[in-house]
Amino acid sequence: MKKLVAILVMALAAAVSGVAQEVEVKDFAADAFDLTAQKYAPNDLNGRKCALVKVQVLSPGVVFSGNVIGTPERHSSEYWVYMTHGTKMLKLASESFLPLMFYFPEPLQSGMTYVLTLALPAVNTGANPTAADIYLTNEYELFQDKDTEKYGYYGPDGDIAIPAKFDMADEFLDGLALVMIGDKYGLIDKTGTAVIPAIYDDISYGIRGNFRDGLTSVKLNGKWGLIDRTGVMVIPAIYDEVAYFSEGLLAVCIDNKWGFVNAAGEPVDIPDLAASFQAAVVDVQVHKAWQACKETGCRTLCMGGGVASNPALRAALSDHLGRRGVRVVMPDAHACTDNATMIASCAVDLFAEGLLCGLDADVIAHMPLRSKDAG
Repeated sequence: MKKLVAILVMALAAAVSGVAQEVEVKDFAADAFDLTAQKYAPNDLNGRKCALVKVQVLSPGVVFSGNVIGTPERHSSEYWVYMTHGTKMLKLASESFLPLMFYFPEPLQSGMTYVLTLALPAVNTGANPTAADIYLTNEYELFQDKDTEKYGYYGPDGDIAIPAKFDMADEFLDGLALVMIGDKYGLIDKTGTAVIPAIYDDISYGIRGNFRDGLTSVKLNGKWGLIDRTGVMVIPAIYDEVAYFSEGLLAVCIDNKWGFVNAAGEPVDIPDLAASFQAAVVDVQVHKAWQACKETGCRTLCMGGGVASNPALRAALSDHLGRRGVRVVMPDAHACTDNATMIASCAVDLFAEGLLCGLDADVIAHMPLRSKDAG
């Protein structure tokens, strides 16, 4: 019986090795000139900016584990993986290769961008690729021809649906796939037709840039703009950098100066935008305050904290509730301090007492505040 089990285990291992092979680490290095992490990396639970590891590998569906913050993002032929400061290891898993445990030469540093380049094992596709040479991409199978080193797709019936003619190809998302011809990017549909011609230096297409609000960013002649699904350039490619179009606004950068444009590419006046936001917030707060007074029968409303120094909110509450018989009580604006100011004031007392902590102190959200009298 033990012999039979051993044979079965060996057979299973052989089957697995026939489907997935070891991936090769080609290079890993910090890129001091890449400021992506400084601009886009989120903060960890301690409020410290994460490091960014750009994992370059031609394989869909890679799963990352370790001290990963948020969901890794797919950008063309690389993944963006945000990790906490001091991380020493990253684990990768995929149907295309065996699990990889990669140990960084030095712990990752906050706000730094790193590039990890991986190479898939040599393939032996030809006319009859093995399971290890094929990547499942939403009913279409991406394969690489060994002789030409080009990429193509097998259809759901197992026949070649799109010949191997691309220098790089990605999985299909919403019916489109990112491909590279030479050093230019484009998008094709499942018939192989170029929906977006391969004329761009880069295209943000994937998990994070998948035609959000009907638009996606493209890089042309070194500048960024936005196109729609038909390839029409909606926002001209004149920007050094762009963020991701969201809620009708796009953050753009020219000569290291950032601003906003709308879906038509028209500049958005930030003071007007801020005023509109303030008016919307004040309207909601006044409505909620009045509803609370009506439901509880309260005839006096007291407000405090940093937000109570906002002139628009103070005026709106006093006017709206005052005309309805509710007395609004609030400190003078100069006395409406933010919580951070109160904490700092307490810290001054502790510092005067000589009650200090080391740089290795942990963050405790509900730590009691100690005054000079409390000792």
